[in-house]
Amino acid sequence: MGLIGKKIRKLRFEAKKTQKDIAEELGISIPAYSKMETGITDINSSRMIQLAALFNIHPSWFFLSESEEDMRSSNLKKLEEELLCLQKTIGELQEKLIRSMEENNDLMKTFLKY
Repeated sequence: MGLIGKKIRKLRFEAKKTQKDIAEELGISIPAYSKMETGITDINSSRMIQLAALFNIHPSWFFLSESEEDMRSSNLKKLEEELLCLQKTIGELQEKLIRSMEENNDLMKTFLKY
């Protein structure tokens, strides 16, 4: 099995799909898809772009070494953690803004009474 075939198989397993599912989505026969996954058939660039779109990845991912893939995965996890942290901070700032606006409205009501 070639490197690209292994990667396609990995993506399929991660997506919890069968070869039949992917073959149908690509509009090809199951044996034709199976040959791509096992490396019997070379994959042309248009099919690779189609697969990348199907699995929501960039086509260049197919050409990364395992260490580059691991590094990208690690970087992605760090970015996801940073995003969660920023989302939490944004939520806290929104709450503070709402409280400030409510306090401002209360002060304006008090001021207008006089």
